[in-house]
Amino acid sequence: MWKDVKKEDIELILNRMEVKFDYPWSDAFFMNSIEQSMMAYLHDWCNMMQNHFTKMRSKRDIAFLKVNPYKNVPFDHWNILCDRFDSQELEGNPETEELISLIDYFKSCHLKPFGWQNEYTQEKYVEMVMSRAEVLTQTQSRAQSEFGDSASSTESVVGLEQVEEFQIMSKALGIRSRTQKGLGALSRLKSIGR
Repeated sequence: MWKDVKKEDIELILNRMEVKFDYPWSDAFFMNSIEQSMMAYLHDWCNMMQNHFTKMRSKRDIAFLKVNPYKNVPFDHWNILCDRFDSQELEGNPETEELISLIDYFKSCHLKPFGWQNEYTQEKYVEMVMSRAEVLTQTQSRAQSEFGDSASSTESVVGLEQVEEFQIMSKALGIRSRTQKGLGALSRLKSIGR
C-alpha cells in the first residue's frame, strides 16, 4: 500500500508541512519518523474505510453504499473502492474455503519478495512452526495410543482437535494488554453498567 504512493505525493505532503511547521529536513531520524507516521496514518485510514464498507455491507446493498461514501472520500474514488472491497475475498484456501492460519498469516505479513523483514521475525516464525509441529505430533501420538495403529481414526481425531495457534503465537511473540503481536489490536471489552 505505502509502496504504491508516488514520491511526488510524499514530497507534496512534506512541502505542505513545511509551510505550517519548521522541521529539520536534513535529520534522517526525524524524516524517517515522519514517514513512519504517514505510513501508519494511511494504513489506519484504509482500514477504517474497509471497516465502514464491511459494516454497512451487512446491512445494505452495494448501490446504497456507493452513494454514501466514507468521510471526505470523493464519489468516484469511493465507487472504485467499493468495487474493490466487494470483490475481495478472505485470504485462505479457495478450494476448501478455509481461512489462512494465524501463523501462515504472520508469514504473509513479514516475508517480503526480497526476504524476511528482519531476523527477529524469521526466528519467531520458525519457532512458531516448530511449536505447531510439536503439538501436532503430540496429538497424533495421543490419538494412536488411544485408538491403536488405525490411520483413519488417527486422522479423524487430529482433524477434529484444533491446534491453538493463538496460544503458540502468544508464547513465541509475547502479549500486551489488548494487543497480539503479529495480529494487532484485539477487540475492546465493553464495561458493564456504563
